[in-house]
This record gives sequence, C-alpha cells and structure tokens, in this order.
Amino acid sequence: MAKKEELQIRKGNAFPLGVTETERGMQFATVVPKDSVCKLLLYRRGKKEIAFEIFLGQEVCIGMVRSVILSGISFDGLEYDYEIDGKIIPDPYAKRITGREHWASKKWNEQRGRIESHFFDWGNDKAPHIPYNEMILYQIHVRGFTKHISSGVTGRGTFEGVKEKIPYLKRLGVNALFFLPIYEFEERMERESRKIYGMPAEFKETPHDLDNIHLNYWGYTKNSNYFAPKTSYAFDKEEPDVELKSLIKELHQNDMEIILDMFFEAGTNMTMVLDCLRYWILCYHVDGFRVNDNVVPVSFIMQDPVIGSAKLFATSWNHGSTEENCKFANEKLAAEYNDGFMNDSRRFLKGDEGQVNPFIYRMKRNPESFAVINYVTNVNGFTLADLVSYDMKHNEKNGEDGRDGTDYNYSWNCGVEGKTRKKSILSLRKKQMKNAVVMLLLSQGTPMLLAGDEFGNSQDGNNNAYCQDNGTSWLNWKLLEKNSDLFEFIQKLILLRKTHPILHMKKELKVMDYALLGCPDISFHGTKAWYLDASNYSRVLGIMLCGEYAYTEYGQNDCDFYIAYNMHWESHTFDLPRLFGKKYWGKLLDTSEEVEAVHEVKMTSYLVKPRSIVIFQSKMTPEN
Repeated sequence: MAKKEELQIRKGNAFPLGVTETERGMQFATVVPKDSVCKLLLYRRGKKEIAFEIFLGQEVCIGMVRSVILSGISFDGLEYDYEIDGKIIPDPYAKRITGREHWASKKWNEQRGRIESHFFDWGNDKAPHIPYNEMILYQIHVRGFTKHISSGVTGRGTFEGVKEKIPYLKRLGVNALFFLPIYEFEERMERESRKIYGMPAEFKETPHDLDNIHLNYWGYTKNSNYFAPKTSYAFDKEEPDVELKSLIKELHQNDMEIILDMFFEAGTNMTMVLDCLRYWILCYHVDGFRVNDNVVPVSFIMQDPVIGSAKLFATSWNHGSTEENCKFANEKLAAEYNDGFMNDSRRFLKGDEGQVNPFIYRMKRNPESFAVINYVTNVNGFTLADLVSYDMKHNEKNGEDGRDGTDYNYSWNCGVEGKTRKKSILSLRKKQMKNAVVMLLLSQGTPMLLAGDEFGNSQDGNNNAYCQDNGTSWLNWKLLEKNSDLFEFIQKLILLRKTHPILHMKKELKVMDYALLGCPDISFHGTKAWYLDASNYSRVLGIMLCGEYAYTEYGQNDCDFYIAYNMHWESHTFDLPRLFGKKYWGKLLDTSEEVEAVHEVKMTSYLVKPRSIVIFQSKMTPEN
C-alpha cells in the first residue's frame, strides 16, 4: 500500500471536469464558489476514515474550477468526495456513485464517487439510426418492468432483466426503448408525515429506519448524479456501467434504439447539461434524450455537433427560429413530446362532442422539420386498462388525500368503476382498448406504447404512481397469458404499420391530389363518402389513405386503406369510397369482433357497430 507521504500534487487543467486519468496522473477538477474553502477527500473502499485529504486553494484555481493532478499512489479501490465550506458533497461529475448499491437503502447520505472504471469492448457496435416514421417507441421503467416475480427473469428489476426481455420486445415489434431516469437519483425523500407509502413488501429496514421517508419511484427529483448509472438498477453491483453498456450493445444488435429521460433540476449549469448529454452519447452510445425544456434551452443544445446528431424530445419546437435548429445534416432529429394527441384521442374515444376536427388534426400531424411523439397513455397517468375502467383517479395509496395526479383524465369506465365480472362490460373495455391502439398505431406521428399496456396491465386506478414501488407499478406478467388476444392484436397492428409505408409517411400528408392520381393522399369522410361530418354532435369519421402516394420496399405502390371510426353508442352504416380499376375494398379488421374473420367479398358499404373501428384494405380482382 502506498504511503501518504508518497502522494504528489500538481495543478491540473480546468477541463474536463470530474475525474480524468492523464499521463501525469489522476486529475480531479470541480467547480467551487470563488471564496469557498474546498478539500478533496480520498477514502479506501469500505472505510470511513479519510485516507488522503488535499486542500484545494487558490493556487490550483482556474476561474471557478479547482483542479489537481495526483500521482504516486494507487487509485485502485479509492473513493472520493469534496468538502466545501465544511459540507461533504459528492462530485456532480462522478461517473460512479457508491453507497447506493441497494434500492432505497438508508445509506443514501453516504454517497461517494468511485475513481475506477471498467473496460468495455463495444466491438462493432453501430447505432440503428431509425427514422422517426419507422420508430415504435416503448416507455419503460427499468425496475418496474421485471421486478414482479412473474417476469420470469434472473435479473429482476435490473438492466440485465431488460436484456433478458429483448426477445419479447422483438416479438411485440417495438424498436426503441424510452427509459425513465436511469442515472443516480435519490429515491428516498423526507416528508412531513410519519406514514410510509409505496414501500415494497420485501423492504428489510425497521419502521424506525423508515421514519419520514417517502419514495420517489420514477426519478424526477432533485440532487441527482446525472453522469452515473443507477447502481441499484444493476444485477451486478460491482459493474453497473458494464451491465448497462452490455444492454445497449444488445439492443443495437437487435436494431433497437435507447432514449433516456433526463430531468435536469432548475438552475442546473448549462455547461454541465452539455457535458452530461455528450458523455452519455460518447461513452454509452445512447441514441437520444427527452429533456425538460423549461430548464434546458433545446434550440441551443441542438446546435452542439455531438448532441445535435442524436434524437431530442422536447415539449414544443414551435417557437420562432427554433425550427431552424431542428435538423442536423438534413435529418429530422427533434421531436415534440406532449399530451396533445393523448387528450384529443381520449375524448374522441369516449364519444365527447366536438372532437372530429381535433382528432383529424392529431391523426395527420407530422411536421417537416420535427417529429411528433403520439401516445394514448404514458407513465404520468392511467394505464390503458385503467383508462377504460375508471372515471376518476384512485390515488389513496399515495397518502396525499387525493391532491396528487391530474383530475383531467378524459377516461370512461364503461359502466362500472373499477374491477367487475360483468362480461358485457369486460368485452366493451377490451374493445375500447383495441380502439385506442388503432388510433395510436394508425396515426402519422411516431407512436409510443406504455410498457404493459399490450397485455392490460393495471395500477388499480392510480394515475400518479410516482411513489409506488410495489405491485401497483410493477408489471404483472401473468396478464400476458390472460390477455394474449390483446397482445396479438397490438402485435399485428404494429406489423401492419411497419409493412405499409402509407401508414407512416416521412412528411405530413397534404389532403391534396398533387400527383394527379384522381385521389388525395389522405381524405376525410362521414358516413357518406367524401362528405365529412365534423358537426358538434358527430362521433363518426372515415379516413382514406391513397397507397399510390407511397412505395413498398419492393418498389410497388402501396395498398389503399379506409378506416371507419364509429365512437357513437349507436351503429352507423358507412358508404365506402369507390376505388378505380380492378381494386375493391376487403375488410381487414373490426374491433367489435371477438374473433377476427376474413372477408374477401367486395364491399361498397358496411355497418359499423357502436364504439367500433373497422379497417378496410384495397385488393385486386384476380385475372380470369
């Protein structure tokens, strides 16, 4: 073991911040207020005693950066913190954090940065670069995705568990995973109440240890370490960085992308934001981010030559000159992510008045300079099953007396609040779930599914499960077998969307016959073909997509599609637009049918049952 007096200290460089191995030794650089007293504290791993204490005075100051290069000692197994004005502070640029190996551990206030890093062989890893129009997003919480015992994986609740589920994700058809925060965040938060909410049953600490603790399960919180992967999300606590990189490499090998949700605290230094996003791109090969643009100036960071080549989700890109920065190398990389599609599609789904025009707008919206992420559900609200089972939120388990979570859910329980055994209601709920998925996957924007929606996962009406680390928020994989018909329905719809380019065009359709084909690229109808009924009381809509405006991978014109939406509680007969030449309409799918029936007969009209959607596809009359 090296002796303390062998330690050599030199002035370092202002950048990069954090810990960096150089030819002269190990550099430590951090930002410190000008008149503050700062010390660098080094510890042997697992020891409370300080092994080395280095005063960082004005002689190692460069602007507001204190930087030293240390040599003459072994750094293997060393951990570190800074002491600034008497307060112990972990390095905000630390690439690894110790003391947080176990989820919700009471050691959360003993965080230290770890100096060592592990080599990882990326091999021939290559980003898939999936265009937005070909992307099927899947929003996922690493812990909740496989923590339930029914997940059947070895690494439950970890990066390894997600990796074990890649074959399942491929089978479903999604090709991009959108992760809730996976960096180090404080899941234990102090609260005024003495009651404890959301703790998993397996938690081993005593009630005294849990006093005043409230869980933050999602990770949208303060005082996070944005550069460090969350060790409690790793099956191998010694190498969380390697485990996460292995997951990302495996995703890329399966032509799947990874998008990270980065929630930066208000007041976060913009230099740190840029350094952080670059780090995740360069060191972890991530494909994109969602950032909270009320804190992060997205138009500015999109101009960065590294970050600007990744996908970037923000609430809005419609503010003046920002649109000019949405493309990098003439590629659409920026995306709008907000509740617009969700709210309007939900209202149309449950039969509200005056929703035909808003729904049309959402279905065809696909701006040229940025993409639009469409979803019917996301983590911040009802699951798909709960959307059709509850009129009101049921957040009693959160312990906030119903004050948390939105009251504007635009949901309908189909006749009974919550669980029921009534077959008629269960059948209607299943149909409404299918209707919602059809709306989503046949929209021209980029669709996003919430993990578990494909097999009817429920949170028992909780629309704000941010503090529920238990069966409320963990996916129950037993439902996959129970609701296999819903899974197969969504699986087939995803395949349909992928197979037919007219269902996922690169640019917004123009509602014009600009190619002089005798039919617009997209057109809107009522029960009578070519006569749209957008009156306040209308709850019916026909959408026709002309396949001659799109080409399949074989260079042939795509099929035509007609989607008849009847969100009314009464049946309506839809007249189908006449097709030219030898083409005719054949029924592809009817959400009112429990078992899909194949219909090859020529159709000119069709009776669409209450609260149902029917998809028709053009076919060719065979030669005699």
